[in-house]
Amino acid sequence: MTGARIANGGETQFALSDGCHKDAVKFAVANLPWGDAMRRLLSGWFRPPTGGPITWVVYDRPSRPPLIYPDLFVAAKWVGTTPTSDLLTGGTYRELCLKLPVGMTRRDRQPEDDPDAIEVWSQAAAADRPREQH
Repeated sequence: MTGARIANGGETQFALSDGCHKDAVKFAVANLPWGDAMRRLLSGWFRPPTGGPITWVVYDRPSRPPLIYPDLFVAAKWVGTTPTSDLLTGGTYRELCLKLPVGMTRRDRQPEDDPDAIEVWSQAAAADRPREQH
């Protein structure tokens, strides 16, 4: 687990670095008397969304919230119609595309897509594989 124990008055607190939420749940379950109840409560927060294809929406140096990466290309992951917190970044478009999962199919931005998006990569059935495939 990434982080550090901090003594605070007679209490022990645990300071987490970015990206260790699952480790925090494991720590709570293993070390705190209320850990099992917390695990049940938090497990729903860290469960990935289900139901629908996985898509990655690509942005060219986005500068509007919630994506503010003015120097990077960004791909944001969606599961069905639900955004996730998963992001991929790259200094160039090519660098970003190399990070996308294998087997994705590219399509241009459609009118119903985010106007700041430049394209969408998604999983497609074998019969639906138009255009480029990554």
